[in-house]
Amino acid sequence: MTASRTNILLIILGIVLLGAAAYFFLPDGSSSATALSGSAPADANEAAFIQLSGELDPISFDPKVLEDPRLTSLVDISTQVIPESSGRSDPFAPFGAAQ
Repeated sequence: MTASRTNILLIILGIVLLGAAAYFFLPDGSSSATALSGSAPADANEAAFIQLSGELDPISFDPKVLEDPRLTSLVDISTQVIPESSGRSDPFAPFGAAQ
């Protein structure tokens, strides 16, 4: 009877310890998520980064690159896959067994 009482006490102690660890180590949700929200920058460095990233030119791509003769002269050398018949219905069955 003492072994079951000891087990119950250990289980309760484990649950209390897990709860305490979760309380101390898991985020409480009160921290601000400035990256996801539309709020003002937190410091001057972040504000400077946002300003500089806004001044960058957008990325552009010239589609004339795709019309280059070196690119259009490429030839497809892939080989066609010939369908094969399927194998045994049960590959682990012994040979000679009804399939």
